[in-house]
Amino acid sequence: MRWNNSAADEHRDRVGQGPRQRRPGRDDAGLGRVRQAGGAEEAALQGGANATHRGDPAFDTADFADTTTGNLRADDVLPDRGLPIARSFVFWPLRADPLFPLAGLFDPALRPDGNGLPSSDHRLVAVDAGVPRGGRPGGGDG
Repeated sequence: MRWNNSAADEHRDRVGQGPRQRRPGRDDAGLGRVRQAGGAEEAALQGGANATHRGDPAFDTADFADTTTGNLRADDVLPDRGLPIARSFVFWPLRADPLFPLAGLFDPALRPDGNGLPSSDHRLVAVDAGVPRGGRPGGGDG
């Protein structure tokens, strides 16, 4: 299996290097395979470069211009491998969600002081991880 829709994977496919392989244990904990409906909805509504992507847009983490790269999986969280993972998620709500304005749509009026979006063209990627009592995941202290 491969990590879907990362720019690096798409580049490897184009140059014939093949897909990056899953890391056992990490993807099984939900890392690298976080699906969200907002990215898939936006890719379908925006079209443009998104229509030519081979990866699943439910794994996208960034809302880039549809006239250039389109939306991509561009962001990751890499917790220590010793941490137990409770869940992971990408904050990219559907347009009907009351929280959608936090991610929002491109607005040229927002461009002078930012990227044209209410927050960022990158969506929040997060992991809820447990930290063992008394120290670091590997047992060391620093």
